[in-house]
Amino acid sequence: MNAWKPLIVVSFTLGLLAALPSTSEGAKASASACLKPSGGTWAFGQAPTGCAPLSDAATLEQRYPGLVFNERASQERRRYTNALHAYLRDGADYYLTQRRRQIDPAERAGWRKAVMALAHQESFWSHYRESKKDGALKVMRGDRNFAHGLLQIDERWHPKMTMNARGEDLSAHLMYGLDVFFQGWEKAAKAPCVRKGNSEDRARAAYASFNGGATKLCRWTNAKDRWAKNDAGFMAKWKNQSWQYALAGEVKPSPVDIACLVEGKRGCANVIEFKVTKLIYRLQARVPKGPAFENAASLAALGRGQRKLKVS
Repeated sequence: MNAWKPLIVVSFTLGLLAALPSTSEGAKASASACLKPSGGTWAFGQAPTGCAPLSDAATLEQRYPGLVFNERASQERRRYTNALHAYLRDGADYYLTQRRRQIDPAERAGWRKAVMALAHQESFWSHYRESKKDGALKVMRGDRNFAHGLLQIDERWHPKMTMNARGEDLSAHLMYGLDVFFQGWEKAAKAPCVRKGNSEDRARAAYASFNGGATKLCRWTNAKDRWAKNDAGFMAKWKNQSWQYALAGEVKPSPVDIACLVEGKRGCANVIEFKVTKLIYRLQARVPKGPAFENAASLAALGRGQRKLKVS
């Protein structure tokens, strides 16, 4: 994410950040330093670089049960993808309610999809994970360790958010990133390259501005632009919606209540509803190629019907 500053710094985000403790080690470390790094792969929940958090790991894990990808667990990709899908859905909806008194259902659907595609493009839905290497909590980093977390907020342009160890909190991070993305979403509605009422055009323009700056709303129309591959990547995420292959509809509720967290309340985990011993996934259409999901070959054998797979 580039140099475009947020239109507003949401007060409830700052309040949430102030409530989180930092470790003494984190307080002294440079935000660009990757402490105790672990590797990964380009798959949901497990983008290549993970670093020890600057904030208190135990606090983060307690706040976000179900939203930490466990590299040692079997069938974890499906469980995690379901959980984060519900969290992103609720987070996108909550943010929009803070910006709109009345919400058009078509805009809400487009905004939800755009937020999910954005998080896929930026980090493969990666934020927290327990490392297979040492069992410790890691936070996603990218772009030579300058970019942080789920939405890859860049410390060179957003130091007040990223250089503070408390900025690793997932909900604060999401609200901050969506504040930037929403600026492009609003301006895109009137951009010359966006057809009226076309959510796909609007999402592409919003991403181009998020990635390239406020003047780049129509960058996606220029196949020769230096960063055209980024726009093409976002478009692929928007169209393919690869996360759908791991879903059996929407997990309800999210493992945590994002509104509860953002508003500084306590007891925000929906642990009882979320912890189930088995999940049944309805598989539709084709299974995506590559290592994004475990057992892709066996899933592909289920074909295009409505057959179900039980996952323990």
